[in-house]
Amino acid sequence: MLKTDARIVALVLTTLGYSHAFAAASSMTNDAQTFVRYEDFGAKGDGKTDDLAAIAQAHAFANQHRLPVRANAQATYYIGGKPETVTIQTDTDFGSAHFIIDDRTVAKINVNVFSVTSTLPPVYPKGITTLKKDSGRSVTRRSGTAWCASRMPRPSATSAKG
Repeated sequence: MLKTDARIVALVLTTLGYSHAFAAASSMTNDAQTFVRYEDFGAKGDGKTDDLAAIAQAHAFANQHRLPVRANAQATYYIGGKPETVTIQTDTDFGSAHFIIDDRTVAKINVNVFSVTSTLPPVYPKGITTLKKDSGRSVTRRSGTAWCASRMPRPSATSAKG
C-alpha cells in the first residue's frame, strides 16, 4: 500500500469513528512496520484498563486489510467480562505479552474470547481420514498451508480435493 493510500484509508476510518485508525494506517506507511498493534486502536496494556474493544478493532482492521497483528511484548492486556468474541483471521504474534481474562461477572460464560478462523478454503489430504495420537502417520506442511484437524464434516468422496 502506498503511503498516500494508507493516509486516505486512515482519514476515512477516522471520519467513520475509528479514532485510532490513523495510528494503525500510519504504521502501514513505515516500510519497517507493516503490521497492526493493539495500541494503534487504544489498548493500554497496563493490566487494569479493559482492552477488549481495542483488541477487537485491531483484529477487525487487520482482517479487512490482511495485515498481521503484533502484541506489545511488555504489555499485560486486561479483558473484562463483556460477551464479545474477537475474530482472528491473520497472522498474530502474541510474543511474551500477557492476557488477563476476567470472567467473574460474565453472564454468558461459554462465549469464546478469541475465534481463530481462516479465509482460505479447506484442503482435505488424500489418505488421511483421522488423526490420532501416536498413530504413526505424518502430517506435513505444504508451502503456505498448514494441515490441521478440525470438527468440520468430511465432504463426500466425489467432492474431496487432494
